[in-house]
Amino acid sequence: MHSEKYVVVVQEDALPLKSPQRFSPEGFFTWIGRQKAKAQRIVSCYEAGCFGYVAHRRLEKMGIENLVIRPRDWDEYGQKVKTDARDARELCGCLDRYLAGNTSG
Repeated sequence: MHSEKYVVVVQEDALPLKSPQRFSPEGFFTWIGRQKAKAQRIVSCYEAGCFGYVAHRRLEKMGIENLVIRPRDWDEYGQKVKTDARDARELCGCLDRYLAGNTSG
């Protein structure tokens, strides 16, 4: 999440991750509202940051389960490549494993 854009990766059920999508903050909430209308359950997450819990509270108010996690360096191999799309994919993978019962990290 950034003040001007949100990068989102979606995984539906056990299907492969979809390609990252970029939204303005308001565009994201419009989009997620449409997704909520089509789904029984949506679980989302994002890294804690300077925006506090405003997005978290808004998602929860919409009926979306949301987790705010501690920031993490996703560059495990020191490649010095920072992309929001890669970070979003890693975060989505971690959420999938967490929801499957792996709470170790």
